Amino acid sequence: MHHRHERALRRRFALALGDHLLRHPRPAPDIGLLHDVADAEIDRQQRSVIYERIGEMNFNLIRFDEAVAALAKALELNPASSSAHLMLGYVYLRRSRFDNATAEYSRVISANPRSAAAHEGLARVALELERYAESATEAGRALAIDPGLQNARYIKAMALIRGGDEVEGRAVLEDYQRRERDLQNPAARLAAIAELDKASLTMLSDGRAQEAITLLGEGIATYPGNARLQMIPADFVAFSR
Repeated sequence: MHHRHERALRRRFALALGDHLLRHPRPAPDIGLLHDVADAEIDRQQRSVIYERIGEMNFNLIRFDEAVAALAKALELNPASSSAHLMLGYVYLRRSRFDNATAEYSRVISANPRSAAAHEGLARVALELERYAESATEAGRALAIDPGLQNARYIKAMALIRGGDEVEGRAVLEDYQRRERDLQNPAARLAAIAELDKASLTMLSDGRAQEAITLLGEGIATYPGNARLQMIPADFVAFSR
């Protein structure tokens, strides 16, 4: 009777911890506790998320075999989990199992061709295999989907330089370095956005609408997600009325 009661309490604790981890995914409890959560009587999707967390923690501890096993279990429970495929692809990449990494990233792209992370993963694999043209192409696809991906921009620069396109590669690398400086200096970033704002509206008032739109497009690509730059097109419409 005592053992049954203890098991019931353990299961209830595991369920509560599992629910907490789903709501707040960043805490790092003991991996053994997470296995208790995953083994408790919870639904398959919840168990999959917990096994992904186990995989991530093992990866951070450089326990790659355990990470692969946990992520494989997550995918057994939820084969459609793109995050598990992406994480497993990265683990394989770190282990130089490039065919396996390519397969995982390709599965994500088959389900979602606009997965910037998967295209970036394929770019990493191609760079490691010295397939520089392919790497630059995949990195370019990732950046076309998400211009803010600095890792993809750096991969593209290295692929171009190593592939012999020194001029274009250096240009991409300089762009990467400039963006990194902006990220490390928020004041400079805000000042640059303010200048873009001012210049585009000045162009519009001078009747140079196409130049203003081109400048704005470059600004949004350089500073994706900035609310002020996203609002400027509405200013254009209001101004032109």
